Amino acid sequence: MESIRTFIDVRDAVRAYWLLITKCIPGEVYNIGGVETMKIKEMLDRLLELSSAKNIKMYIDYGEFELAILSYSIVDTTYEDVINYANRKGLG
Repeated sequence: MESIRTFIDVRDAVRAYWLLITKCIPGEVYNIGGVETMKIKEMLDRLLELSSAKNIKMYIDYGEFELAILSYSIVDTTYEDVINYANRKGLG
């Protein structure tokens, strides 16, 4: 829950994927991601606030839990220049 990730609005992600498949060089690696960086717990809290469901209980099932070696993952946005792309929606 403390790992840091970069999040992207699904509309921005779909647009980026479409531009990648129509404009990019086949075989290259492109890592799509947003510009907002936060802990996974922070994103969960945001989603819970937006939910119309109340009394949602959150728990971690340690039986299925694996310790993450990577605790900080930020996207490389070099693909943006290739496809003339920028995130539009954000996570507001």
